[in-house]
Amino acid sequence: SVQNHFEMIKKVSAATKKITSEVYAVSECLDDTSMVVITEDSKALPLSHYLNIHSFLGANSRLILAARSILSRILSTLYQLHKSGIIVRTLIPDNILLNAQNGTVSIGNVFDCQQLASSVSRSIYLPFPNHFAQVSNPFLPPEYFHEPPRKWTTAFDVWQFGILLLYLLTGFLPKSYGSELLKHIDEEQKLKIKRETINQNSI
Repeated sequence: SVQNHFEMIKKVSAATKKITSEVYAVSECLDDTSMVVITEDSKALPLSHYLNIHSFLGANSRLILAARSILSRILSTLYQLHKSGIIVRTLIPDNILLNAQNGTVSIGNVFDCQQLASSVSRSIYLPFPNHFAQVSNPFLPPEYFHEPPRKWTTAFDVWQFGILLLYLLTGFLPKSYGSELLKHIDEEQKLKIKRETINQNSI
């Protein structure tokens, strides 16, 4: 259920100090919806904001050092989460927050995360937002298109980290795996992939 998912996120956020958005409370409403109360770091801005200003961080040695610092801190946080059996699934510039006042780099939230199937008897996850679950999204790895969510692994985040590294240093986003895949399969396979994608995001 949604409540169980956010209860899990509440525990993960509290245990991992490098996650900015923390779930404070979760409650079920009478109309079968859920209310989630969260706290945010109001002084932090997403990495995408800085990329809008600088375009990319590979232009000179100073910016490359900044990129190296950001990426190493992201890896440190990923290590903690993966060690706890958590896949972030949304390691994107909009979900990486930088606080210029205290110099911290953190993952904004893990609301779309899931637990590794090997770490629990039944993996809990929510479907991706529609705008994220598009074939044209380069941050969606091959396993998104070829495997059911229960078989997703930490490789999901590793793919996204690689795309993030490329984008951060060059300002370039490659064509998505999904878009390239559609060029090399027949119509029946295309329909199958689209049906599976819809099913994954309607659970």
